Amino acid sequence: MNDVQQFVQHWWSHRQVLPKLLQAIPDDKADFRPWDKAMSVTELVMHIASTAYKFVDGVANGRFEPGWEKPQAESLADARRILDEFTAKTRARLESLTPAHLANTVDGQAVFRFSAPGSVFLASALDHEIHHKGQLFVYARMAGAESVPFFSAR
Repeated sequence: MNDVQQFVQHWWSHRQVLPKLLQAIPDDKADFRPWDKAMSVTELVMHIASTAYKFVDGVANGRFEPGWEKPQAESLADARRILDEFTAKTRARLESLTPAHLANTVDGQAVFRFSAPGSVFLASALDHEIHHKGQLFVYARMAGAESVPFFSAR
């Protein structure tokens, strides 16, 4: 198994928990936010989904461009559907990467103010996803979820 395949497997062990976590959140809590300036449940899910794709696409292209598609969901049903779409798109893009994409320097100046090997940006993407997924676990409990999935699937 090469490094790309290992990364895809690791990312997938975390991503496949998100739909299960969303199922645990009551449908009337799509706009729940733990404090006034926090992202809502749906905003947080859309952020996780779209940012992961942005990272992977940047590595695939060898450079990051400012801005990206930031979907909006009106309901948890919308969020689930959009998450599924971005998950399929992100996984396909990840699986298209080669070991060279991980080793080659990616120009991140326009977004991150630094450049680094693709592997650095992919590691950051996974850290970012895990961080926000952890927040979503807290949101879920605060919103009344009685049972939540384990943090990763193995």
